Amino acid sequence: MSNIRIMAAGKEQWEYTAPFMRRAASEAFRSGVPLTVLAAADEKGIMGVLAGMIDQDSFIIDSLYVDPAKRGLGAGRALIDELDKIFGDGNIAVRAEFNIENEDNETLEGFLTKMGFEEEETDYPMYYRGFVSDLTPDKMKKPEGMVIRSFSETEDRLLREASHESVKEGYPLPDKGLLSKKLDKDSSFCILREGKVVSYVTIEPIDELTLKVPALYSSAEDPRETLFMLKSSVEVLKKKYSPDTELLMLAVNSRSEKIIEHLFENIMPISRSYIKFL
Repeated sequence: MSNIRIMAAGKEQWEYTAPFMRRAASEAFRSGVPLTVLAAADEKGIMGVLAGMIDQDSFIIDSLYVDPAKRGLGAGRALIDELDKIFGDGNIAVRAEFNIENEDNETLEGFLTKMGFEEEETDYPMYYRGFVSDLTPDKMKKPEGMVIRSFSETEDRLLREASHESVKEGYPLPDKGLLSKKLDKDSSFCILREGKVVSYVTIEPIDELTLKVPALYSSAEDPRETLFMLKSSVEVLKKKYSPDTELLMLAVNSRSEKIIEHLFENIMPISRSYIKFL
């Protein structure tokens, strides 16, 4: 491990990684997400890459990848140790979340435990998986004075302005923002107030039988507005997609978890979170 050096990394350091990591990193860089990216290298080249971002009082590890041929040589440990050097005096907690259904992450789980991480008692952020057949649209009526539109009915200018504002304020956004061509604009909805997008739910097809909600944000003071926005999205999803289509959602706090539970008859967590206090 003594010959391993750590350096700040950019897009080019991802070129050797697994294809799914390359795609994720490329999309993140293009979207302007403020990533901190570190690479571990020896005299023969790059061994591993770690990417993450600051979220309030935590550093969230978004990706950690070590070349399979170079595992066990200390690259992963060196990357985690570097976080300790960077954030060790700042009362920052390092968090790592991963999909418990991915067999490759069994190795990651053991590694994190060796590095002093502990499984969080709280479940946030937590990914959930449900099915379109389990969605339960409310029969509630639209709150008086509420302006709601699908993305396909909303001006690009308004979505672009909302994306910029969300980046500035740290609100959740899909890759490439609210104008991402990957989004299903018919089932993604937003609430407008005084000519601005103030709340939104986005739907992104991953493949023929999988959808995800890359971003859900609401500033509505009346919770009925948020529920009606989600109801509108659910009604489109049930008409447009097969009942056995999976829907992946992220709960970042108890409020979003309650929203998810409200939407589904059956829902299951599929991610686990580990934490280390520096």
